[in-house]
Amino acid sequence: MMGSRLDSVKQIVTDGGPGFCQFAINNACNAGCAFCSFNLEALPKSQWLFTPLERSMAAIDILARHGIRYLVITGGEPMLHPELNAIVRHASRCEMVVILVTNGSRLDPESIQALKQSGISSLIISIDAASAEKHEENRKLNKVCDRIKRANHLLKALKIQSTASVTMSRLIEDYQALPHFLKGLGFEAVTFSYPLTRLHSSFLGHADSALVRYTKDELLQAFDAIKKLKEVFTVINPSASIEEMQRFLRGEPQRFPCLGGYKYFYLDWNFL
Repeated sequence: MMGSRLDSVKQIVTDGGPGFCQFAINNACNAGCAFCSFNLEALPKSQWLFTPLERSMAAIDILARHGIRYLVITGGEPMLHPELNAIVRHASRCEMVVILVTNGSRLDPESIQALKQSGISSLIISIDAASAEKHEENRKLNKVCDRIKRANHLLKALKIQSTASVTMSRLIEDYQALPHFLKGLGFEAVTFSYPLTRLHSSFLGHADSALVRYTKDELLQAFDAIKKLKEVFTVINPSASIEEMQRFLRGEPQRFPCLGGYKYFYLDWNFL
C-alpha cells in the first residue's frame, strides 16, 4: 500500500496525477429520458449489450497498469448489469476509486449493502428538475424520488458519498430552486452536465430534443446561474471550468487543454 501511495505522489509530480476512465458496462437503460438516446423508446431491449465479466476484469487490469486510478462505472443504467458488484470489487482490488453513475431506480438496502461490500467509493445520481413531478415525468420512473431519498439516507449512514448529477435542460426553469429540492432528497452537492444534442460516440447521453436545444446567449446565462448557485449550495464543477465553457461559447481563446485521450478516457461495452 505504501508503495502504491508513493507511486501516486510520483505520478502527480511527473505528469499531473492519476488517470480517469468512464467505463460504460452496458447500453441498457430502464428510463425514458427525453434528452437521452439510451432511453427505452430509442434503444429497445433487443439491442441491449452487457460487458462479460472476464473481459471487464481484463480491461480494468489494463487500465490499472496504465495509471488509471479513478473508474466511473456508467451505462446506460449500470445497475441493470448482472455482474456489477463483481466488476466494482475487481476495480477496488486494483486500488481504483470506483464511482457509480445511476438513475437510482434500483437502489434499495440490499443493493446498497452489496455495493458497499464490493468497495464502491461514491455514487452519482441523475436528477433532471427541481421537483419530483417533473423529474419523474421525464424519466418515466414512478416514485423514483422516494427511492433516491431513502437511498441517500442509507448511503450517508454507510459513509458513501452521493452527488446529484443534473443535465442542463429546459426542465430547470430556475436554478435557484434546485438546492431546496436536492436537500430534500438528501443531497449535499451537485454536478452539472453540458446539454448535448449530438455526440460522435457510442455514448448515447444525447438527443435532438427541444429540452437541450439552447442559443449561445441562453447557455451563457445558464452558466452564470450555475456560478451564482455556488453561493448557496455545493457545486462540484470548478468555476474555472464553467468560465472555460463560456469562453468556448463566445469563441474566445481557451486557457486549459483538453485531457481527453491523455488523462481522461471513455471505454464502452464493446471495449472501444
